[in-house]
Amino acid sequence: MQTPENLLAGVCVQLADTLSGPLSKTLVDIYGSHSRLQTRPTLIEILKVLESTVDRLDTAYLVIDALDECSEQVRNVLLTRIEALPGNTRLLVTTRHVDDIVNRYREIPKIEIRATEIDLTNYITSRIFSSTRLTRTVRDHPALEQEICERVTSKADGMFLAAKLHVDALSTKGNVKTLKEALRKLPTTLDELYDDAVRRIDFQNQDDKLLALKALRWVAYTYRPLSFRML
Repeated sequence: MQTPENLLAGVCVQLADTLSGPLSKTLVDIYGSHSRLQTRPTLIEILKVLESTVDRLDTAYLVIDALDECSEQVRNVLLTRIEALPGNTRLLVTTRHVDDIVNRYREIPKIEIRATEIDLTNYITSRIFSSTRLTRTVRDHPALEQEICERVTSKADGMFLAAKLHVDALSTKGNVKTLKEALRKLPTTLDELYDDAVRRIDFQNQDDKLLALKALRWVAYTYRPLSFRML
């Protein structure tokens, strides 16, 4: 669950892993008291640990990816607390364009990262021909390939993820008529795209649907970074 406590505790763990030598007394004391009582530390206690950890570093670099995916309330608390850390803290944030985030950091240097139209077109083309169904459809109707590229590029708004989700949705269409209808009704926002992806899961057979939902819950509720093993 995304809460300021969980997110800042995660930052503490990652920074502590970079330190050599014994753990700070603040961390040891807080861990000892909560370990005995089987309780979780408060936000204030987590901040004490975070500050004591940052103090031991020459410079603490913090990267918050996809900040816009936090609720406005959570990110306001998170950013307020991080901005109050010692002056040796450096913060990098990635986010979609969200008004309250943009306004908060209006005077801070920023770089806009967007896929070019050519990049998106090449990517969409490769996705089309990685789908057996889409490959067969555009082979019989060559003009459809250009139409798919143009429509998806305009809706993707410079994001590869959006392009992928759009093409994934189109690859489920069984004929030209349903494909063209889907092209006319492509979602505009990422939230709509995610909703559409979940609906596609619902239409799968029961075993595949349960497996997909189990995987989503596993990722959503994990307490530590996930790794993978090659089989």
